[in-house]
Amino acid sequence: MTFNRMGTVPLPLALHLASYTVLGLFCFFAGSLNLIDPVKIPHGLMFLAVCVFSWGYVFGILMARKEVVILGFLASAAWLIAAAARPLPHAHPGALRAAQPMCLVSTFSGAAGSSTTNRAPPSSESSIQIFPPTSVTTR
Repeated sequence: MTFNRMGTVPLPLALHLASYTVLGLFCFFAGSLNLIDPVKIPHGLMFLAVCVFSWGYVFGILMARKEVVILGFLASAAWLIAAAARPLPHAHPGALRAAQPMCLVSTFSGAAGSSTTNRAPPSSESSIQIFPPTSVTTR
């Protein structure tokens, strides 16, 4: 009689391994796209390293390697520490330009609530045009 170690994976472990598999898929996709741009090749290699680690961890658990369990605990602790130590997200620099104060003057009149809004002209500092004007071309 042979001993077969193949069996079902408990649901909490299956969800844990599924999260690392999805993380590996995302990192594989992001890493391969970052390899297209020569400037972002180091970022692509880092994404691919996380992909290899994630898939290696899942494969090691499914192959019942005992040393991989400790690696999984350390990896989960590292992800939690990295998430806790991450600084708060900053606003995009372009968002500050769009959020410059504008003087809005609104007047409401009539029962229908028709209104007119007058905007103050932009100041000399914010008169830089971000997007080029588009023109309608005819065939």
